[in-house]
Amino acid sequence: MRVLIAVDGSEGSRKALAMANRLLREVSKPEVILLHVQVNPRLLDYIGSSPELWAKIQEAAQEAEREADRILAESRAALQLLETTPEVILRRGDPASEIVAAARERNVDLIIMGARGLGKIAELLLGSVSDRVLHLAPCPVMIVR
Repeated sequence: MRVLIAVDGSEGSRKALAMANRLLREVSKPEVILLHVQVNPRLLDYIGSSPELWAKIQEAAQEAEREADRILAESRAALQLLETTPEVILRRGDPASEIVAAARERNVDLIIMGARGLGKIAELLLGSVSDRVLHLAPCPVMIVR
């Protein structure tokens, strides 16, 4: 069984990891894929901006890289009880689109993800990632609350 676990460092993501740990202990030799998607600003919108703004954009991008590394390391550690080494993927772009694309590319049998990630305000602006994945995924999706 090949399972993709979408992680973003949120409480919902930690609950999804805990559920995956419980479920996958019952599966013989599961293939686990940990996926984190960074939401990057549209850098083309900043062309012609001041050098100070570019420096801030670069600093924010470096901080986002460190945060992604931290999230993936914590997620990998949360799965140490499984007798498998997860594949770790970092992608950039729209989270729902990237999760669905990774599921298609890796031909996964199940996506596990948290019900909420970014929070209420971002959800109002961006739409629910879990809802979009649920409707677009090529496989079953387990949304953990």
